[in-house]
Amino acid sequence: MIWLCVLAMGTASLVFGSGNTSVWTSQSALENLQNGNERFVSGKPKVWDSGAAAREKLSTGQSPYACVITCSDSRVPPEEIFDTGLGELFVIRVAGNVTPADVVASADYAVGHLNCPVVVVMGHTRCGAVGAALSESEFAEPLNSLITQIKPHAEACQAKGYAPEEIFAGVVKENARAGAVHLLAGSRAIEQAVMDGKCVVLSAVYDIETGVVDWQSQLGKADVKSSKELISTKQLQKPISSTNRDGHDSEADKTQTARSTASSKARH
Repeated sequence: MIWLCVLAMGTASLVFGSGNTSVWTSQSALENLQNGNERFVSGKPKVWDSGAAAREKLSTGQSPYACVITCSDSRVPPEEIFDTGLGELFVIRVAGNVTPADVVASADYAVGHLNCPVVVVMGHTRCGAVGAALSESEFAEPLNSLITQIKPHAEACQAKGYAPEEIFAGVVKENARAGAVHLLAGSRAIEQAVMDGKCVVLSAVYDIETGVVDWQSQLGKADVKSSKELISTKQLQKPISSTNRDGHDSEADKTQTARSTASSKARH
């Protein structure tokens, strides 16, 4: 009986991670991501220890400080973009950074069991999945099922009167934002952590040419109810409130973009 209990405890440790309470706050974790991206852009990354001792330490459990959901595109490696070492990020990758049930469940695990204080849904420029959603091409299954999750955002941007040269970037942003909303509405663990002030959910866009991550508006307590309403009424095909009716970014997003641009210029 004793050895069965020990076995069960060992199995639980492997399944649910270390169970350690995160020492990171949402603010410090987000700042760490931002600082890491600045090092990446400037070409001055840290020298990370990935030797035997580091791997052995992580073999007993994990305590990542951020969950990053992003595209499978080979040009978008989160660990490089945020200049992180082993065990720092809980990464979920899927073409088009869409958020079906399996992705939501994985993020739920990151927050509910690993105590990640930050969840980021990150789109990127020149995304092939977005390009496919904007095209008039026909796709066979199972690829079609993925593309159809992005198409509503393409249709919404077109309906809002985006200029032709703005539509692609608009869909990238709206797809990432909608993914963040979907996580908040679909995961009880994430919802509770946000309500308790222990976690923030936000979206971002990575520029594959400059290396800069453009951070978008965070979702907080006030967004929990609205996210559920969007899901229940199937309104996620419409760009969410952080974008104005004229199809352009809100003042908050403009301010954040200006800061990102200024920061990038300062680094160069």
